[in-house]
Amino acid sequence: MANREDTLATFRRVRAIQAVDELQKQSVENGLDKMDLEEVNREIQAVRMSI
Repeated sequence: MANREDTLATFRRVRAIQAVDELQKQSVENGLDKMDLEEVNREIQAVRMSI
């Protein structure tokens, strides 16, 4: 049973890493990787205010 759970946990970790890699790739493609901290904080604030 533990082996199956370990396999599932590993699979989930790999999927999470792949998702982060894809988000980072999209960020670079959209130029968002060049945002400075002030811009990031403004975006966070805007999203929080819209919730």
